[in-house]
Amino acid sequence: MSNEHEHWLEKSNHTRLKHHILQFYLENWSRILADASFHNNQEDIYYIDGFAGRGEFLDGDLGSPLIALEEMEKVQRSFNEQYPLKPLRFHIINIEHNEGNFIKLEELRKKNSTTVSIQNLHGNFLVESKNVLLREALKNCACFWFVDPFYGARDFSFDHVIDLLFYPKGSRRFRKEVLINFMTYNIVRFIRYDKEQPFILRFLGADSYNEVVEYGGSVKLEEAIILFYKSKLRERGLFVVSQRVQCKDPKSPHADLIYFHMVHCSHNERALLEMRESFVKAQQHKNIFEKELNGGQIDLFDLELIDQTYLEYSKQQLVDFINNNFGLGKPILLHRIFVMTLQEIQVSHVVICELLHELWKEKIIKVINQDGTNRRKPFNKKIKEWKSIEIVLIKDKVTQLETIEEQLTLF
Repeated sequence: MSNEHEHWLEKSNHTRLKHHILQFYLENWSRILADASFHNNQEDIYYIDGFAGRGEFLDGDLGSPLIALEEMEKVQRSFNEQYPLKPLRFHIINIEHNEGNFIKLEELRKKNSTTVSIQNLHGNFLVESKNVLLREALKNCACFWFVDPFYGARDFSFDHVIDLLFYPKGSRRFRKEVLINFMTYNIVRFIRYDKEQPFILRFLGADSYNEVVEYGGSVKLEEAIILFYKSKLRERGLFVVSQRVQCKDPKSPHADLIYFHMVHCSHNERALLEMRESFVKAQQHKNIFEKELNGGQIDLFDLELIDQTYLEYSKQQLVDFINNNFGLGKPILLHRIFVMTLQEIQVSHVVICELLHELWKEKIIKVINQDGTNRRKPFNKKIKEWKSIEIVLIKDKVTQLETIEEQLTLF
């Protein structure tokens, strides 16, 4: 029995969690883009699944193409019922190299009665995706690419990520974004192997192994690789957020050694916020997933984060973060704080807002309006306010806070 066939018998815990993250994100993505289409008269929105598989598992569980269809069908039906004179069309394009999987996708497409447009393409992802990019219909539309390469680095390259995000050449007008299942575990294992290294370096956008290692400094290889990759994307002006996931599986004792990152990149700030919220939501639903998978008896999921900050993040940590990145006594645009924290800290923007409110009430920070006056009311969580408000860390107050923290630690 091939590894690929075994993969489709039933969802592994890795795959289940990955699909939950995808589902949470598509739920918001489809609704927000539908609302935006009302104002910009954009009728067509595309979801492209780069390694679609067979669409469903042998036990009937949904694969990523059907998860996407389910979310988009709900939003499209609701929108078109509410606004019959402003049509909205979601399009799903599934790319699959394996012939047996492709045949199954076609069977599902013919069986499903839906108003969402579905097209299945049989072929290599790099070839077929380039053909998709050449279509006139996609040039002026929002596009979301889900790239989950079955064979890892051999199936994808850094340059191709850039092509997906900036086509037509250099365009930022329409919302383009990519979610990659970044198989860090395999990259760490094989990056030193002569036969695999060229493919991995192409995947990372690196010229040499030493370039990756030196970028990470003294951190372990796994962290150096993901930090390097995100830095390369950010050099292109992209917003990048990632999540490290490590799962346990009672059926495979060594499965908990395997880890991967979900890496999301876009030139849209709103997308950054939405993906962070999807990661947070996955963590908050952790107990539900455990009960779903094993009757609630064994802890199956173990989300191992490089920075364990999902459920606990203190005022002092936030003060230190702002101080280290921006300094004391200097006005910092609230927008800059959020953009950086969303990318670097594993917490929701709501948590950051609440902590900033507490720091403001304790007069550890000043909040300044666009006209230079001190703000008398707490700012809210609306994105539109982020570019009109500045934060200032008050030096004396920060020192006092550090002293209090040290005293608490002593006790």
